[in-house]
Amino acid sequence: MAGLRVAIVMWLWMLPFSASHAAGAPSSCMDDTVTSVETDPLLRVASAAPVTRVLPAAGDARIAYRAQKQPDTPQRFIAYERNHYDRARATSVEQTTEKVLPDYPADKSVVIHLDIDKEGDGFPLWHQRSFIVVECRGDAPVSWAPVVAYVSSPLVGLLWIPTALLIYALAITAVYQSRKKFLEAAKRDKEGLAEKYPSVFAMKPFEFRDFFNPIQLAANAFNQGSVQKMQVLMFSFVIGSLVLSLVLRTGTLANMSATVVALLGISGFGATVSQITYTTKTRLSFDNWAWLQTNHVLADDKVRGPEWKDLVLTNREFDVYKLQTIIFSLSVAAALLVDGASNLATFSIPEAMLGVLGLSQVVFVGGILVRPPATEDLDKRLVELRGAAQKVIEARARNTDVDENGKLLSVLPPGGKPAENAERQYRELVFQVMPMLESTLEIEADEAALLDATLPHDEKVSRKALRDALSKRASTDEIEISPSTVHACAERLSRLLAGLLRRHDNVSAVAVQAMSDAGDTALPLSDQQARQYIEAAAKKRNIPLSTAQVLQAVALLRSVLEKQK
Repeated sequence: MAGLRVAIVMWLWMLPFSASHAAGAPSSCMDDTVTSVETDPLLRVASAAPVTRVLPAAGDARIAYRAQKQPDTPQRFIAYERNHYDRARATSVEQTTEKVLPDYPADKSVVIHLDIDKEGDGFPLWHQRSFIVVECRGDAPVSWAPVVAYVSSPLVGLLWIPTALLIYALAITAVYQSRKKFLEAAKRDKEGLAEKYPSVFAMKPFEFRDFFNPIQLAANAFNQGSVQKMQVLMFSFVIGSLVLSLVLRTGTLANMSATVVALLGISGFGATVSQITYTTKTRLSFDNWAWLQTNHVLADDKVRGPEWKDLVLTNREFDVYKLQTIIFSLSVAAALLVDGASNLATFSIPEAMLGVLGLSQVVFVGGILVRPPATEDLDKRLVELRGAAQKVIEARARNTDVDENGKLLSVLPPGGKPAENAERQYRELVFQVMPMLESTLEIEADEAALLDATLPHDEKVSRKALRDALSKRASTDEIEISPSTVHACAERLSRLLAGLLRRHDNVSAVAVQAMSDAGDTALPLSDQQARQYIEAAAKKRNIPLSTAQVLQAVALLRSVLEKQK
């Protein structure tokens, strides 16, 4: 009887453990998987949900778990995939400092970071998978939660490549279409311009290889490559590609750190300020630019397009400010690609580096501001030249001339020719402006076209056609040549010869000019007439002659004219 009583007591004492074991209760949390939590009625079923709409495989997958982190009690979390216990694992746990999901407050939730293996060879790109998360305290589980979520393949993150290429293709095609439309319009209209203000160069025709040249997207208003625009382009593509990759991997628009926003702001602000400063400092006024283009002073066949050398050169000078911008921009872009791909929301660089990037923009703009005002000086002289040209036109229309100060006379002096003094003053200004034009704008200028700027439109067109035909060695039979054009050609030829001889013999130079001025004057010339022509030629060419040189020039002039007779 006593033995029966002992057996009954032992059976009652073992009954709870047998029931618990029959229900499948876990024995401990020592293993990485606790497979019996779903059948244990004594465990609390907690709430858990993916932080992002899609969990990235082979990336930082995060699950929010409704539980408080216990600093005093050993606490750990185990995660695994249903039926595939080795394809997911918890790597770390953090207490949230802010609400990550609507039903998961910061003080009652933790975020569990998971490492999830990809599915097979990476396909399908998005697929649904089921996970179990278990909370353990000590060696015993206390709660668990099922999580069903879509998981993205690592290959999804590579879709930014075709997307970026598509955006680049659309952008470069837009540049091609714009340039093609403008050049075709200028080609159809012979009087049209192939240049676009403020550039003095025609736009370079788009070639097939230019489709693969990103510098075409970084051209400024002068058809040159801009280092600031290239910086904006580089950061936009790098950051945009990273954001797109994270959206495809997690299904959620990623937040950006203050550093990333600052990088975009610095590059964008720097590009805007430098563009305004550079354009204002180096462009001609619109009136002067239009006057030069209308009179075809600047070479029509000179084309220019953005080149990689423009990123480090300014006016044929190596620009250390541009080099500084390039070096630090590439360094930050490399750091973004390496570290920012998965940590875009927390990406940061030292404040000193961020300050250097901003300082490089300031230094670059400052370098533009301290350059010598060559364009400004040229602008002033062109305004003066345009005023002189207008006085020539008015003097001809009123049948008068100007005085030595350029003021229009009310009455033409006796024996004077209309606009003779005005034309002389205009020519002198042309000779002064020509080297300024070519050195400042770095383009060949047509002196003959500049001298013809005071002529009527039809005669300017005729002379330009003649010059073009002669330069191409084409026939001039169909070109109507006026006597004034012949005289102008002879006069310019004499100036050319005079320029060649000036360094060696001023007497010969003045004699050649006087010969051109004499023209069809009745021969032979008297000494007084020859002396008048010599003195007028010396004044026109601004060549001082002594009394002895004047006599030599008179003799040379009479000798040459008598031989021609």
